[in-house]
Amino acid sequence: IPPGNRERYISEHSENNTEEASTEDALPKLPGIDVASGLARIGGNNRAYQKLLLKFSRNNADASDNIKDALNNGDIERAARLAHTMKGAAGNIGADDLHTAARELETGIKEHDGEKFESLLDDFTKALHQVLKGIEHMEQEGRKSVRPSGVVALDDAGSIDISNVTSALTRLAALLEDDDMDAVECLETLRTYLEGSSVEKEIQEIEEFIGQYEFEKALEGLKNIVKTLNLSL
Repeated sequence: IPPGNRERYISEHSENNTEEASTEDALPKLPGIDVASGLARIGGNNRAYQKLLLKFSRNNADASDNIKDALNNGDIERAARLAHTMKGAAGNIGADDLHTAARELETGIKEHDGEKFESLLDDFTKALHQVLKGIEHMEQEGRKSVRPSGVVALDDAGSIDISNVTSALTRLAALLEDDDMDAVECLETLRTYLEGSSVEKEIQEIEEFIGQYEFEKALEGLKNIVKTLNLSL
């Protein structure tokens, strides 16, 4: 922030962020999540918020099982650490109920209150499941809305538009070779073309590699997809 009237500077830039966000599609109501609160944390950027939600879902789907395993193994320190991490992650996306459940679970674990473990973990699991289901629904609806016209997904008719797939694969390969983060959006386009195919898991792995800046591994994954689909670039 440059020297000067900071309040005016922040106000002006907040207005710009609001105008920018208003041009994007509004997010649906998500069970267990205060969308307005979550959006406010990242300046009202819908696209960035959706990516944050998807990252949360993929990173924390097994959180309840991991905490339960730690408790069953008597690893109280790890269980408390996992609950603490979930508390922060839930707060970042505006999942207030989950944030509260994670906080109470963390407290119960630290106090070694074995009688409450089961009840607290059950409340936490229910809150987490509600949030994950909402994000899953958002992701499914988002894919439907951006599916390109003229493209038939494999789960619809067992065929794909090869020209579009090849074009997306070629562009993605070039972006990965250049270590270009625009590969994220290109991968989303490719995902819509190949929805319901046998390579969905590979696409997910590529996304994770890109998120970790492992572009070479992502490129290797892309080559495996090309080979699986019997295509050439």
